[in-house]
Amino acid sequence: MVHRHFPSPDSHRLDYQHYGLRGEEAIEWILLTDFKVRTLKKALQILKLYTLRWQIEVFHKILKSGCQVEAHPPEDVERLRPRLAVQMVIAWRIHYLTLLGRECPDLPADVLFEEWEWKPMAVVFSGKPAPLHSPSLAQMIAWIAKAGGHVGRKGDGPPGPRTIWKGMAKMFAYGELWKALHSPSQEVQRAKQECLDLQD
Repeated sequence: MVHRHFPSPDSHRLDYQHYGLRGEEAIEWILLTDFKVRTLKKALQILKLYTLRWQIEVFHKILKSGCQVEAHPPEDVERLRPRLAVQMVIAWRIHYLTLLGRECPDLPADVLFEEWEWKPMAVVFSGKPAPLHSPSLAQMIAWIAKAGGHVGRKGDGPPGPRTIWKGMAKMFAYGELWKALHSPSQEVQRAKQECLDLQD
């Protein structure tokens, strides 16, 4: 990596060359930055920050295409803000799930999912009664990916954000049905409360 001052007094140019596997051609790219670059340590820090740019692009793609933030623009900014805030949380969750599933597949799924989210998925895709304990995060993501259209062949690679958001939309639908079927009716709740009142 070579650091050069760019003609502009506030800009610096980093020339970076990445050598791949044997027989592969090296990749060369140039990064212009307005950060002051005086040491190799600082240059490497800036390069690391720049690598995060792609994750930001993916987040915005989820927000735009998955959450369809531009599909129904509101009439004014005040109405846009609350809706955008909710959609950003959803986009963040999809993105975070995609990344964490690759880095920590052995985590239990209930670290990120509520019981009403993972239990119906277990029933739908295993064909068995809901388990007492949470599956692994890798298993939960595999179910979500399958619901999103991921075939899971050897050469397919891990599911991407687009597959995850499609699968999670179905997961939420299953979850709402699960809650409706497993939550006691108002009459049952009222009868329980009356029994408790009689015991007092």
